[in-house]
Amino acid sequence: FPSHDRETILVQGSPTSYGSITISKRLALIGQGHKPNTSSGVEATFSNVTISSNLTGVRIYGIKAGVITGNDPGGTGMLNVDSLTIENVYLQSVLVVGTNCNTIVVRSCVIDGVISLNNTNVDGLIVENNYFSGINYGGYFLTGWGGTGAKLLTNNIFAYSGGGYLVNGSINNTVIQNNIFYGVTANFGVQTDCLYVNNLSFGHTNNNTLPPTGQNGSNNLVIS
Repeated sequence: FPSHDRETILVQGSPTSYGSITISKRLALIGQGHKPNTSSGVEATFSNVTISSNLTGVRIYGIKAGVITGNDPGGTGMLNVDSLTIENVYLQSVLVVGTNCNTIVVRSCVIDGVISLNNTNVDGLIVENNYFSGINYGGYFLTGWGGTGAKLLTNNIFAYSGGGYLVNGSINNTVIQNNIFYGVTANFGVQTDCLYVNNLSFGHTNNNTLPPTGQNGSNNLVIS
């Protein structure tokens, strides 16, 4: 993460939350990890992380956060944010990506809430190698994915024992590959131009034929 044009802030783990912060310049915010392998085992916790509009190259690594969002006055979350990486983060509630955002990577995180795009055209979104529990949103994992930007959902685990759903609302122009759905119905919501490849689904309570009707895909395994 460190580079000649990006400042780096190292955040010590603490039993006390750091509260809400706003990132208003290009930087790397680095904590000890979402489950630190230390004797104390405490994270660097923030209730809200707000990313200011018109930023490029922000990196958020190894923290615990309630909400990660932006300060778009239109209320869609982030505005004109490019090349954002969120990695090894424990997200308790929601990540809100909004208008004119591009090249967003969410990687190796534990997510108890949802990723919301507010049906904006986020382009180049990659969500990979994450564990989604859905426990804080009643078993929903994605909401507002109806925009036309290209999105990739790959190598994630979605697990919810109470009968969950991958999508709340619409999902569009998304490649969904190499994911595991346990107790989660991926065949739900309004889906357009989605591609399902090499996914495994089991333990679900509803019809979960993959790919859903009208969508394309191959090599998916659905176990009743």
